[in-house]
Amino acid sequence: MSRGCNKCLDNNSSILEKVEIINHFQPIISVTKNMLIGYESLCRGLCKHCGHIIPPLELFKRLKDENELFNLDLKARKNAIKFFNKILANNNELLLFLNFDASLIEQRIDSPETILDFCKNTNVRPNNLVIEITESRPCNLDKLIDFVENCRKYGFLIALDDVGTGYSNFDRISAIKPDIIKLDRTIIENLDKDYHKKVIFRSMSRLAGKMGILLLAEGVETQNEVLYSVELGADLLQGFYFSKPMEINPDSQPDLQDKLSYIENLYKEYKINKIKELKEKHQVYDKTINLISNYLSDKTEPDFDKLLGDSADKYDFIESLYVIDTNGIQVTDSHLNHNLCKIKPKIYKIFKKGDSHYYKEYFYLLLEKILDKFTTNAYFSHITGGLCKTISIRFDSKSKEEYILCMNIKEI
Repeated sequence: MSRGCNKCLDNNSSILEKVEIINHFQPIISVTKNMLIGYESLCRGLCKHCGHIIPPLELFKRLKDENELFNLDLKARKNAIKFFNKILANNNELLLFLNFDASLIEQRIDSPETILDFCKNTNVRPNNLVIEITESRPCNLDKLIDFVENCRKYGFLIALDDVGTGYSNFDRISAIKPDIIKLDRTIIENLDKDYHKKVIFRSMSRLAGKMGILLLAEGVETQNEVLYSVELGADLLQGFYFSKPMEINPDSQPDLQDKLSYIENLYKEYKINKIKELKEKHQVYDKTINLISNYLSDKTEPDFDKLLGDSADKYDFIESLYVIDTNGIQVTDSHLNHNLCKIKPKIYKIFKKGDSHYYKEYFYLLLEKILDKFTTNAYFSHITGGLCKTISIRFDSKSKEEYILCMNIKEI
């Protein structure tokens, strides 16, 4: 993309005198409704001399001060609302996301009143607008809260941008209580390959759900990023996979239905195949833990260690085996699969004979005979440094004493 000419990039005068502010729009998709729910407005500079587009980073870099930033934002918002007014004539349910820089909010330069005048005599209402707060540097939290409360007084929706990077941290979420949080591209990128990012995403999804906040996955670019974002709990999606920011004709908006239908069918197929694969795995796991527990049932406690030691290396999915008693005390060593368990960070300690498991959920569920068998959610193994689950089962030994067999399995 051209960055303009020498005249428009010359620093002797304000960049705003040399460019026309234009708006590009990027679609935002609702996962649950499988439809377009709105657009984010993003400003660009069009050189009055050469007609080339000046990218946003280059444009912002050449602003002389915060007053120029404010004037640029005003022009961009006015253009956006004028454009959006035409769209709402055909669909008044759509939302327009407008960016507000927190540094301007902090200095009381910017306020929600700056866009109310633009909405007069239009179809655009405050409840059609999402004020998206972006923090390029730390902002006074009290002033941010005052701004948000003022916005809500008029009926605007609030989004917190760039969550997961920069200054949009948890204290902002709890104080502002936004309607939408936008999970940053740094979390979305390669989401399908990175376990830690999946954990962060899932945690943010659960946090947002419990607080009544919608989670928007920002910057989805690949099919897998879309699939995993949906699976991990995204309510909304935005990114190049659906469309780059672009100029839009209000009378002929981009048709995303084919792509949305494709993703819907692909996701159904993906989930069905994943469930089938999981079912097949757990049939093998069930057969294995039943077999080992049956062997243990013919033994007494002094013989448990030998049997577990002989069994641990027989299965490529077993990470470790151990037995606890009805007091939650481990009565055997932790018998490791030596082909898997090569990572032993010093900070982590492997459970050993005599250790207590009283705080483990499976202990109480099995002790009280609420369940005969229990499988944990996947977690990060202290033994291998990989992902694993624990499957536990009750059994009675040859001496009629009750025990719990725990089998840690490798999760790929």
